[in-house]
Amino acid sequence: MPKTGTPTAEPDFAPIEHCAALRPPAYPAPDMRTSLYLRLLAVLATLPVTACTGGSDRPLPARPPSITPYMPDFVRAADGANAQQPGTVIAAGARPTVTDQGAGAEALTIRDQGQEAWAAGTYRLVVHCAGLSGALRASFTLGAASRTADVSSCTPGVTTQEVVLRLATGASSSEIVITPAGVVQAAVSYQVLRG
Repeated sequence: MPKTGTPTAEPDFAPIEHCAALRPPAYPAPDMRTSLYLRLLAVLATLPVTACTGGSDRPLPARPPSITPYMPDFVRAADGANAQQPGTVIAAGARPTVTDQGAGAEALTIRDQGQEAWAAGTYRLVVHCAGLSGALRASFTLGAASRTADVSSCTPGVTTQEVVLRLATGASSSEIVITPAGVVQAAVSYQVLRG
C-alpha cells in the first residue's frame, strides 16, 4: 500500500506549461488588403443584381440617409442665396433633401407643378444647394419643353446651377423636379427667372 502524500510514479502527462509543442501554430493576423477584400465581398454579396432585365436606372444609395444636425443651417444658407432678382417668376424656399416621417430618415424628392400661363421666351431655373455632400438632378419642364441638368456636389457654402429652357410657343403648365442622387445631406431652394 503506498504511503499517503508521496506519489507512486511520475505522471504520464506533461504539465500545461510544457505543452507548447501541442498548441496549433499561430496564424498571422490578416493584412489590410485581405481585410478590405473580405469586406468588399461581404458588401457585394448583399447588393441586388440587375442586368438587362428592366432593372431600375436609379443609382443605389451608398448608405441609408440620415438627418444631419446642421440641416437648419443649410436651410438658412440656401434661402439666403435665393434672393429674388428682376425677372423672378417663381421663388421657392429651401427644403431639406432628407426627411423623417416617423419611420426613420428618407430621401426627399422635390416636385412642384403648376397650371399657370407661360409666354414664349427663355427661362432659367436657378437651383441653390447647401449641405454636406452629394449631387442633385434638376428637371425643368414648361408645357412640352423640358431640360435636365446635374447639380454638382453640394457644399456647406452654396452651390448654384442653372437650367436654361427656351420656350418657342406659350405653355400652360410647369413642373420642377429636384432629385437627390443617392444620399444628399442638403437643403435646396430655387427660382425661375425670365430672360
